[in-house]
Amino acid sequence: MFLLKLSQYDVSHDVGLFETEEDIYSWLNKIESIEFHNDYRIQYSNLKPYEEIRWNDSIFILSKYMFSEDDGDIYADWYEIKILSEVDGLVDGQTKVSSYVVNNDEVKRYIDDLEALQQFLIKHFEKDQAQICGQGSEDGLYLLVNDEFICHLEGEVLNQWQQKSSEQQFIDQLLS
Repeated sequence: MFLLKLSQYDVSHDVGLFETEEDIYSWLNKIESIEFHNDYRIQYSNLKPYEEIRWNDSIFILSKYMFSEDDGDIYADWYEIKILSEVDGLVDGQTKVSSYVVNNDEVKRYIDDLEALQQFLIKHFEKDQAQICGQGSEDGLYLLVNDEFICHLEGEVLNQWQQKSSEQQFIDQLLS
């Protein structure tokens, strides 16, 4: 199954589930104002006040009032959704962890290593008022020591932590 969305900046409207990508293309081609330039998009200025997109026996309402005139084109985005009753074991895909997207088969190790890194850094810098900040931020987690930025904890720093030969070697590399 594939979930089709119409998205503009931070606004997204679920269109529905489709059996195949070919069904999505068929539905999208019912929109008079749709354009294809490496992706499917609709210019806001080409949207009608009210339009019914008829496909098979369904009717989807598309209106310029669903979007904002100031936020650019509207894009058609879709992705596969697993039917959980048909999945045996770990669901394929990716999970957002802080500011990174990690393959599901690597998420547990990634989070365990991130937690260990945070605990180590807080303990190592405890006399210097260490803080882990940035939870939920676009840039992700970072370390402050005495209110001074030291590093982001994800990406290269987490890779260095995962590949360290010793904790001292890691700190030396981090502070160099």
